[in-house]
Amino acid sequence: MGSLRGLGSAVSQRGEERIRARDGMLRAEVRQLRAEAISREQKCEIGNLKIQDCPHKIEEAWLVAREEAGRYRAAKQGREQYIPGVYITLVVLQSGQKGLKRLKKVQRQRSINMVGGK
Repeated sequence: MGSLRGLGSAVSQRGEERIRARDGMLRAEVRQLRAEAISREQKCEIGNLKIQDCPHKIEEAWLVAREEAGRYRAAKQGREQYIPGVYITLVVLQSGQKGLKRLKKVQRQRSINMVGGK
């Protein structure tokens, strides 16, 4: 009967060792999973910051595109004055010829001299 108790004690010790080993492995796995979760959370935060910055970058790109389009239109158009106060806006056609786009009459504003209280 004494040998059975010794055998039971040895089996019990091996079982406890296995449990401790598994417990250690599980703890290590939990630490690894926590570290991975923190890393993914940080990556997510960085991604969110990039997403928040996107509308600003899109707006900047649109501003540049509008400026470039304005420059392109201005390069294709010419504004000339043949008669004082009358401006002619010309546009270069696909054929390379100049075409009339707009006539604009500008009236000069008279300046008032306020010297001497008059």
